[in-house]
Amino acid sequence: MEHPPQRSAETKHECPQFPATGVSLSLTHSKLLRERPPWHLEIQREATESDLEENHQLEAVGDTIWSTVLEVSHCPYCGQGLPLLPGERPADFGRFTHIDTSGWLSRRV
Repeated sequence: MEHPPQRSAETKHECPQFPATGVSLSLTHSKLLRERPPWHLEIQREATESDLEENHQLEAVGDTIWSTVLEVSHCPYCGQGLPLLPGERPADFGRFTHIDTSGWLSRRV
């Protein structure tokens, strides 16, 4: 009996060219609401002390101000291809979302 192919054991790409904070590239959980998400790049901006002074909606240093998530097939920093099993790339590959949590109500665009 044939077993279905297993996902790659690699679930996170650690690129030495990433900025020090705010960027991750992974194959696990995704804000793009897919059953089996492809690789996605997440870029987020976290609140600093000066952000707290300027925006009374923010409560603590480190709170996420906004987050952008994009489905990707290669690391945009080093160009490395990211492994997917045959058939795992969705027909509508390329979804993205931007989540702005800087105001009283968070917005998803």
